[in-house]
Amino acid sequence: MDRRIALAIPELGLSASVRMSVERAPLTCAAIWDALESPVERRLIHTATTGPVVFFYDFPALRDARNLPIENHTIYPRAGDILYFFQPWNGLRSLEEFDPEWLRPGDDVHELFFAYGAANLRLPTEEGWRGSVWGKIDAGLDAFADACRRMRMDGTKRIRLSRVN
Repeated sequence: MDRRIALAIPELGLSASVRMSVERAPLTCAAIWDALESPVERRLIHTATTGPVVFFYDFPALRDARNLPIENHTIYPRAGDILYFFQPWNGLRSLEEFDPEWLRPGDDVHELFFAYGAANLRLPTEEGWRGSVWGKIDAGLDAFADACRRMRMDGTKRIRLSRVN
């Protein structure tokens, strides 16, 4: 079954389409599809150490996330790849001093990474983060990549994800 996600950056009038990799990450795709029962809008942040990647930390909790296997893993995502990362709350002790608004004591972290070029996730992987590639931007990638490159100078933007039925 071909499942699709609509991706938008409303502030920029940008839209793109994501094809879920159901054949390579079936359990992750099913959990993400369920989490998107209602559209999700979050603030994208540009990474500092992984290259052309934007991400957000507070994706809705996936059901049984602690038991989801790593599916379709890579540390070298390509342009258009979208990854899901899970980290139990106590895996983020090093961030306690920052008290970020998205991290509440006892909350696990569910984050999405959006590669818009050839990236290198070796450092997060060495620190214990393992991500599953669950989707690929297959329409609108050039405009999305351009918007992400501009975020490095212009600041964060909000992204909206929703199911395409």
